[in-house]
Amino acid sequence: MANISLSKSVTLSGMIPKYEVKLLLKPSETLDSNYQLSRSIKDTFSVTAASQKMHVQFLDTNDKHIFERDWSARIRKIDTDNELELTYKKRYKILDGKIDAALMLAAQNGFDSNNSVFEAQVDWGFKNQTLSIHRDEAYAHSQGQGGGGELPQQDDAREMLVEKAPERFNSEIDPAFLKQARIYGPIVAERFAGTYDGDDLDIEVWPIRTIDGTGFDYFVEVSFKVRKYAKAAKRRTELMELLEKKGWFLAKDLLKTTLIMKRYAPDS
Repeated sequence: MANISLSKSVTLSGMIPKYEVKLLLKPSETLDSNYQLSRSIKDTFSVTAASQKMHVQFLDTNDKHIFERDWSARIRKIDTDNELELTYKKRYKILDGKIDAALMLAAQNGFDSNNSVFEAQVDWGFKNQTLSIHRDEAYAHSQGQGGGGELPQQDDAREMLVEKAPERFNSEIDPAFLKQARIYGPIVAERFAGTYDGDDLDIEVWPIRTIDGTGFDYFVEVSFKVRKYAKAAKRRTELMELLEKKGWFLAKDLLKTTLIMKRYAPDS
């Protein structure tokens, strides 16, 4: 179990994070020959409704100026939603489970308890933890991009991200970077809504371009969100035990944004 010490001083000055546990599953054991989620995993987690399709793209310069500063600018369109979702996210590494240290660093950067613009979340995988500070913005837009579902084309994507960029993002990221940004993507992933012991749980299937660009690697991720560390730790352990028993658990961590930025680098 990860070490944690959320001291009173951090609680008072730092943001109060929520927790999202994210665990990888073996594609060979959880997807069928058509790369669809298998019936056994659907039954285990009471998945009954059809999946949601998520169309995702990131914007950054050719040299990844935004990503290299631990920020990301993402546009997502879920097929059941009428609006685009624009997300500006800052990431802090959590070392040795010391969440309080990451919160304190974020507070020193202006992401403290007085900040009502951004939300804080601890992303907790197999071994790694990351503190994500993010801001979501809804954006009405109808013009789509070929191959990307209802995602905007590059010029429109730049304009809307510049328009909605929060002050904190602009204070760390030169606005010129978004104006020069290229699209990394698109990716079309599927999300299935299920339950685990009475709590909501999501299963996502992400086809991400192979290194040589000739096909796709499939990643299957199961996740759940809670408000408290103690519950996240307990349910994470229980879920890992179940996945191991089923032979589905993949003991690795995946940073999807990092992988996408590597494999979808635009042509110069």
